[in-house]
Amino acid sequence: MPPTPTVRTTDLDRIVLASLKEVHNKGAELYNAGDHAGALRLYQGGLIVAKPLLDHRAKQQTEIHEGLDQVTKSTADVKLKAFRLHEVIEQVRGDLKEEAKLAAASEKPAEAAASGKVTLNGKPTAGVTVAFIPVGTTKALGTAKAGEDGTFHAATALNVGTYLVTLVGDGMPAKFTKPETTPLRAELKAGVNSLVFDAK
Repeated sequence: MPPTPTVRTTDLDRIVLASLKEVHNKGAELYNAGDHAGALRLYQGGLIVAKPLLDHRAKQQTEIHEGLDQVTKSTADVKLKAFRLHEVIEQVRGDLKEEAKLAAASEKPAEAAASGKVTLNGKPTAGVTVAFIPVGTTKALGTAKAGEDGTFHAATALNVGTYLVTLVGDGMPAKFTKPETTPLRAELKAGVNSLVFDAK
């Protein structure tokens, strides 16, 4: 028997968000057209379907349960009941959107900053362009130009990982100028990386 596929809670959140968005929009059309009973039925059905998909979201499940229970027991007219469930849908959608933002922020790859010095035969070299190229590719993800004292700082944050490093400038030996031949490597870690590249 094949293993049961694992469904991430973030995937369930996306499914519920998309479903409730459609329910909200269709229900609003019915409500604004005067079909309050139709909007109420649509809102109820959408929330009933969404509730079990949010087992990992106790707060949102409670909001749905209390909203549905309130409408069931209420003696208010259909228009007010539909509006109440519309409020519940908007509350749940707002909560899930905020959770999605937090999840996206936590999944963002760690970033590395690269700075340091370029030397040629041990002496600082000005005007050299330093390029960081992920191993296995030929395109630089970040570059920096060395100042008068040979120091450089990559303006763009880089992903953590291993890079080929090329040095292009006056007097630089040819092997350092191309990713295919450069012997220089940089293992960038999260945070600030202080590097020294000596071309010999």
